[in-house]
Amino acid sequence: MAIFLLWFSIFSFTVFTVALVICVFRFLRSRQLTQGLYLLLVLVFDLWLLTFTYLFFTDVYLRPLSSGARMALGLARMLVSAVILFLYGDLVLRLAGRAPAAARRWLLLIAPGTYCAVILLSLRSISLPVSGIITFLYFSYLAAVGVYANIAGNRNQGTLPENLRVFLRFSTVAFAVLAFLGLSSRIDLIGLVSAFEGHPYQDR
Repeated sequence: MAIFLLWFSIFSFTVFTVALVICVFRFLRSRQLTQGLYLLLVLVFDLWLLTFTYLFFTDVYLRPLSSGARMALGLARMLVSAVILFLYGDLVLRLAGRAPAAARRWLLLIAPGTYCAVILLSLRSISLPVSGIITFLYFSYLAAVGVYANIAGNRNQGTLPENLRVFLRFSTVAFAVLAFLGLSSRIDLIGLVSAFEGHPYQDR
């Protein structure tokens, strides 16, 4: 399990890094707000995968990090995860033509704020079952937002750039799959146990 997650994370990081370069050129060419948000989201995902890969690699192949360093990286990853919740919600609602008014954008902070509060309250009891539940709820929210955006914006997607239209559909399916996998208490997809408690997996 550890080797699978490590290589999956490395592969995903590579894909997102390539996508980041492509996004930079697309944004420079179009200067559209949605392309800028998409670029920012891909960059944040890259940071999320980088910390995940680093923590796993050090635990599996190198000397484990000190508790202080692990806590610092874990909290940084928590904040990055919260930013993903906000950016993804903002972006896909814009793609669906349902961007919230400026006075209501703060509502998009409810999910990230709740996520951070749950993590901070669970620091002393993070385990694979707890991480599995949080992983399920995290990706379920992202998938639900994506489903809503796909349904609500079905009429508007003909005007969307091809890369954003594909992103909206693919990300919705991917988050739904990750939410389903999160139901398994042995899959720490969001990396909470590895971030705060140490490497939780033993290969069978």
